[in-house]
Amino acid sequence: MIDEGSGGKDFPGPRITARDLTGLIAILRLHDIETYLIKYLGITPLYLNSVPFKSRKIDVFATGSAIRGPKIDPIYYSDIVGKIF
Repeated sequence: MIDEGSGGKDFPGPRITARDLTGLIAILRLHDIETYLIKYLGITPLYLNSVPFKSRKIDVFATGSAIRGPKIDPIYYSDIVGKIF
């Protein structure tokens, strides 16, 4: 999970903090086929590989992908795979 970090330790799984992100980004790993699915729930305008990343839509998070937004530092595929999985 990626969020702004204000929830403390309520979430039991691994987590990346992105300050000024309003909402959260959930990531699901499909281990057998080594694929990641990503879903954003929030109002901060974000871009997944330079394409608008719409809230409540599920996308494939492919190797080399990046999440960018005007208020957050870029979040790269390698950050997520290295820190969460």
